[in-house]
Amino acid sequence: MEATPTPEPTGFGSAVFADPDDCTNPDAGYRVAYPDSWYSNSAVEGIAACWLFAPTNFNLTYGTEIPAQVAIVIRRYDEWNSGSFSGRRVLSDQETVVDGLPARVQEIEITERTLAFAPGDRFTEYVVGLEDGTYLVATTYLGPDYEGAKSVLDDMMRTMQAGVP
Repeated sequence: MEATPTPEPTGFGSAVFADPDDCTNPDAGYRVAYPDSWYSNSAVEGIAACWLFAPTNFNLTYGTEIPAQVAIVIRRYDEWNSGSFSGRRVLSDQETVVDGLPARVQEIEITERTLAFAPGDRFTEYVVGLEDGTYLVATTYLGPDYEGAKSVLDDMMRTMQAGVP
């Protein structure tokens, strides 16, 4: 398997992006920097801010699908199974550290058609184990530029601060 680069933690936003924006998701408990030219979702009734990221502006409406422009999604889960399962294959799987916490970074390829994915689609996923036993999962989404989104996600994970109220 081809090795996926692992992030080296840096000071918040320092030299990762030329002029980063940052946002905090109080529900999931993290702060992250992202490129100044990108967009993040604002809080909407019933939806916390700062969990969707895209290179173009997008609108988010409660109860609807994630907009097609979204390239990166960050969510918090109580449980996580990051292994292979039907319909996908893990191409690379590495241990890493994000904000001093144990994490894995995986590149995954879809092998069976689903409603959202076609065989050959790929995504990269960071699974960060939090001190309370939950997980932050940051994933490239179905945007048109997988390699670009993967690069931005790697940089975002270098700035991730977990445990932020």
